[in-house]
Amino acid sequence: MRTYNASKIALWNQCELKFCAYHLLKYKNENSQPSLRMELGTLVHKYFEDFYNPLQTQQFKTQVITLQAWKDDFAKTWNNLTENFNLENNQNGENKAYLEQGILALENFYHREKERDFKIPIFLEKWFTVDLGQFRLNGKIDRIDRELDGSITILDYKIASRIKS
Repeated sequence: MRTYNASKIALWNQCELKFCAYHLLKYKNENSQPSLRMELGTLVHKYFEDFYNPLQTQQFKTQVITLQAWKDDFAKTWNNLTENFNLENNQNGENKAYLEQGILALENFYHREKERDFKIPIFLEKWFTVDLGQFRLNGKIDRIDRELDGSITILDYKIASRIKS
């Protein structure tokens, strides 16, 4: 039974031949480098997930770690990460814009979590698989919270300035 996820479906919608090359013929592009946008998304997700390490959450609650220190650490990590990229002149501006976007995402996240008194989620980065007859769909849910009324909230972190519906 074939298994699909959001990335595979997006690639199919972008170009059916590219989908076939990568997923059916198992083509590997040795020269491909992750994009700055993908690196930013991965790094922001890591910072969000690490935020809920029990010790770190307590340090945020007691202000041992400040928002500014967290943002500074993120900027340092981002700059170290992107040193490995061969950035052309026009990409340096893009790199700075992505850094600003990541810092804004951290600020928004921090303020939201502080309003919720740093409530611990019930799941972070939770994998799921759904059988749909002839195929399977899998993916990862960024976060699942239980609300005070007992309901569940599923969060999919997005850092893009424009979010697709």
